[in-house]
Amino acid sequence: MLNVFLNVKIKGNYPHIRDLNDDLFSDFWDLMEAVNYNYEITYNEYFDIIDDLVDLGHATVGDYKIILLNYKDEKVIEKLKKEKNQTLVDTGLQHI
Repeated sequence: MLNVFLNVKIKGNYPHIRDLNDDLFSDFWDLMEAVNYNYEITYNEYFDIIDDLVDLGHATVGDYKIILLNYKDEKVIEKLKKEKNQTLVDTGLQHI
């Protein structure tokens, strides 16, 4: 089975925030770490970000706008949804 990568463009929302050069991420959590969004927030905020990426193809995360370049790829969407569902199960927010 081939790996599915998130192909993104990460743009700074403000003139003093530079764009990030990283563009391929193996999963959602690696992407969040790249934009320094790995601090204590509610899981609902993460789920909102995933929903925006899946539904709109972009999301605002802290000081960055993340544009998911391959959001029309069904495998990418499926991967994001699986990560969200697995997190729901892992955190006990959803029972199997």
